Amino acid sequence: NFPANTYTNTSTITVQPQASTEYIVRLTEAPGCAIADTIRITVHHTNVNAGANHALCESGPLSITGTSSDPNAYWTTTAGTVISNSLSLNVTVHSDTSFILRATSNGCTSSDTVHINIKTRPVSVSDKEICEGSAVCLPELNGINFTILPAVSLTTQSGTKCFTPVQEEPFTIEFSSQDGCVWKDTFNVTLNNIPQINILSSIQACHGVEKTIYYSSSNIDVHQLNWQSTIGSMAVSEDYII
Repeated sequence: NFPANTYTNTSTITVQPQASTEYIVRLTEAPGCAIADTIRITVHHTNVNAGANHALCESGPLSITGTSSDPNAYWTTTAGTVISNSLSLNVTVHSDTSFILRATSNGCTSSDTVHINIKTRPVSVSDKEICEGSAVCLPELNGINFTILPAVSLTTQSGTKCFTPVQEEPFTIEFSSQDGCVWKDTFNVTLNNIPQINILSSIQACHGVEKTIYYSSSNIDVHQLNWQSTIGSMAVSEDYII
């Protein structure tokens, strides 16, 4: 009985069996005179499974356990560096990457790859420095669920969410995505005092005669002083002489 595939009139054949298979060669020289020989090709199966791909909300530790028909399976990087000599892999992931589970048996090597993706934080919020009574406006948050602690009253200015802090303190903003990721940012708000300045008195002046206007202030840096009149502005160091 011949195998399912029969090759005739050739001294060599090329095969790629998926399972262990016997092949028979028959030679017939005359009617009723035949000789046959058999060769068996044994196929070794080494199964490995690195498991499902992972999508992480942020960088951090990750544990992966693969499966293999060979107990000597091991994990490598995509560059081939061995990072674990067992089916278990414990790593700290900082960016998108991949790991390969490999197994070698009877000279045959099988492998499977698992891909790790770190999702992008939607926005980040930096520390704010504002004047008293001014608003802190957050980055673009359209379509992003978020909460702020301590709780604040939000307004919308030019399509941006803003709030007016009443004291200096750290705020925590928490973002959440539809697939369950949660990110937190903490930012500090510094409130600068609004300069208080008073002109001491109204004066009358004759045309062409110099007059000095005096001011008083408890919290202004004189080097930032700027006088302005109805006909223009002048930057002076202290008093304004007209």
